[in-house]
Amino acid sequence: MKLSLKALLCTFLLLGVFFNAHSTHIVGGEFELIHKNDFNYVINLVIYFDNVNGNPAILQQENSLTAFIYSKNGNRFVQSVVLNKVSSFFVPYTNIDCAIGSLQTRRLLYTTVSGIRLNPSIYNDPEGYYIVWERCCRNNVISNVVLPAPNTVGQTFYLEFPPVVDENGDPFINSSPVLFPPLSDYACVNQHYYVDFAGSDPDGDSIVYSMENPLNSSTTQALPTPSPRPHPTVPWIEGIGKDNQVPGDPALSISSEGLLTVTPSTAGLFVFAVKAEEYRNGKKIGEVRRDFQMLVIDCPDPGDPPSILAKVEGETQFYQEGSVITFQQDDDPKCLEVLITDKDPQEVLGIRARAVNFDADVNDILSLTGGQLLNENDTLKAKVCLPDCPYTQDQPMLIDIIAFDDACSLPLSDTIRISVVVEPPINNDPVFTAPADKNIVEIVKEGEIFTVPIRGEDIDGDELELVVMTDDGFVMENFGMTLENVQNAPGEVTAEFVWDTGCDVYDFTKRQQFDLKILLNDLDDCMVGNPDTINLSLTVKLPTNNDPVVSSDLTSLDVTARIFETVDFTVFANDMDDDFVILSGVGDGFDMQNLGVQFAGAEGAASVSSPFSWTLDCDLFNLDQKDEFKFFFIALDQDKCKFPNADTLEVNVTVLPPLNETPNVFIEEITDERFEIIVGEEINLSIVGADVDGDSIYLESLEPEKLQSLGILFDPVGGKGRVTSTFSWNPECVHLPFDSLSGEFFEFSFVVRDFDCVEPLYDTLRIEVEVSDLMVTFDGFTPPNVFTPNGDGVNDRFAIPNIPLDNCASQFLGIRIYNRHGKLVFEDKKRDFLWDGKNMAAGVYYYHLEFTKAEYNGTVSILY
Repeated sequence: MKLSLKALLCTFLLLGVFFNAHSTHIVGGEFELIHKNDFNYVINLVIYFDNVNGNPAILQQENSLTAFIYSKNGNRFVQSVVLNKVSSFFVPYTNIDCAIGSLQTRRLLYTTVSGIRLNPSIYNDPEGYYIVWERCCRNNVISNVVLPAPNTVGQTFYLEFPPVVDENGDPFINSSPVLFPPLSDYACVNQHYYVDFAGSDPDGDSIVYSMENPLNSSTTQALPTPSPRPHPTVPWIEGIGKDNQVPGDPALSISSEGLLTVTPSTAGLFVFAVKAEEYRNGKKIGEVRRDFQMLVIDCPDPGDPPSILAKVEGETQFYQEGSVITFQQDDDPKCLEVLITDKDPQEVLGIRARAVNFDADVNDILSLTGGQLLNENDTLKAKVCLPDCPYTQDQPMLIDIIAFDDACSLPLSDTIRISVVVEPPINNDPVFTAPADKNIVEIVKEGEIFTVPIRGEDIDGDELELVVMTDDGFVMENFGMTLENVQNAPGEVTAEFVWDTGCDVYDFTKRQQFDLKILLNDLDDCMVGNPDTINLSLTVKLPTNNDPVVSSDLTSLDVTARIFETVDFTVFANDMDDDFVILSGVGDGFDMQNLGVQFAGAEGAASVSSPFSWTLDCDLFNLDQKDEFKFFFIALDQDKCKFPNADTLEVNVTVLPPLNETPNVFIEEITDERFEIIVGEEINLSIVGADVDGDSIYLESLEPEKLQSLGILFDPVGGKGRVTSTFSWNPECVHLPFDSLSGEFFEFSFVVRDFDCVEPLYDTLRIEVEVSDLMVTFDGFTPPNVFTPNGDGVNDRFAIPNIPLDNCASQFLGIRIYNRHGKLVFEDKKRDFLWDGKNMAAGVYYYHLEFTKAEYNGTVSILY
């Protein structure tokens, strides 16, 4: 080999010191979505870790991670998925002899250990979904990302996948592409670098590869929350972009088939991204992205590539590319000689063969796979011997014979492409002798058994086989089609194509027309020759199925009802074919059960019915928002062919508010609403609330605090139809203004409300109470003026029984009696005082009656 590993290791020991100055860990990676069965899938996340520049603790700490799934339609979050680490190993070098210590990449695999079910009721959006996970940070020694940003630049891992059901609701089975192997080698400045970066698809879908800008993480946190689209891209240095992520002549590129090539012009560590888009029937259904790194170094001169020549064995002229070599069937052997030279001494060479215009591993046509040259004049000789049976039938076989040395980082090579024809043995094509017409177009009535007798012959006596191919991959057996009674004999095969069109066994609801081919192949030694073909275009004619009829006993399908009323009617479903009928009902934009609708539906043969009942309870409605309700009653028949026919009856119900009269509040047995009372008198009124509709009502004061402050008794009361509460008040002087000479007016308001659910009504009552003081006058007040305290029991004591009554303005304070000398001889504060005049001399005495706002003086005489 040309490169001194010792010198290279020394170079990268120094480079490794720089790499580790601010080491992080991410190299790249990708998601995988693998279908297992039914709607069960496995989600994998592959992370490539820089084992030289990364932090080893990461390998121990992150044993699980959580990815997010979003819908592409609106970037709506769907669910999170936990992935657990299950493996970790080193990515192997293509040539272990070219390994360098500063390039060590680990492959970490995280997976849903027990799988995940993608529920078809959730994952059915035609726009599809995507899985995303974010991690920071990438290596801080990346050459094509803005410095010092690389240690703050992360990666967003991203995969798109389609819904798990198609537009018909049938399962849509898909796995994401199984991606290309990662780079395990380095590239050399000014030397051509190439690697097959192509993957494969488990479903046989097409994959188209392209360069893409690597995605950054949303934040510089180590583990950002996986965010929805759009995702930021890495910050390129000036002059770098998607089309020259590794600069060179040419820059890094990838073919649509996945061949990654570059002739780099600058040493460094370069991040790049490749997008693999998945297509089925010309429509894109998914996408997976991989980020990775390419190490470019200054390598020693790799020397000269080997040189390869070829010639037909036994001939002296060397083969000229573009010419065609032809071997007859009886040529034995069918060999070419290959001669390989190399100007470099002590060169170790390898040889391999690669098919160009056909799929086959052709390395077994080589007599040896490598060897060593002793000097530049030495030649490595090998044979290329072709089999008697050609790999291709209608065109020459194109085969590349490649000689390569052991240069690092990639071998130098030379290729010669040979174009060769190997004539196959003579073989007559097989033919169908029955049926006579090989293009059969038939309409078969349901329930019949359709058969086609088949017979094939081969005049060479080869063994024959029958192969059935369907136009779009449908499974014959699912539709009652079989090949039966297959009998084989040398040069002859017989069979019978049988189609059972019984729709009670086979489901023809989704298709009734079928195109298929029956191929007759002969199994000769080289499998050459053209098959004979029977073309079948078959249609099943299903029996007539009349639609069921749904009806009701309503006189009009537009129903109007008021709240508290009940809507009752019966729905009928009839089928004139006597098929099994299912009768059901559904509300337009509402759940019937939530609105208290009673409709059970029915099912049975030919004719069924079900009652509909809906009591319009008030608490079920807000008529300001919705007062029209549309009901659909559906009759669905089930004929033996499983074809559902349906009829629908639409009933519209308009809900009106209940009839409602205004309640009334009044005073029982009193029509007057104005009252006059005197302080000290009590007023008692029966306040009545009444509703002629019998609604629930509530009677209350509009000024309860006012009633309480005045000491008025009145309790609010509720009930149905009629309620009564007593207004009771005994006003006191405190309720009149000071020195009030006239009455005080008081107003009181009461309200009765009904509890109608749609339009509550009310009535009010206002009463006025005039409270007056007691009118007191001294007119006609004539106290006695003489008494005779002689003990005869007649007029023995002095009293004034008709003293004017107290009122709020004036109250009696007492009496004082004086003799004619002005001496107080009697005093009393009681209104019912009695003076017996005991031991008083006969004569005139003076008395003084005192009131709060008046005085009265008079005389009384004592006579014996």
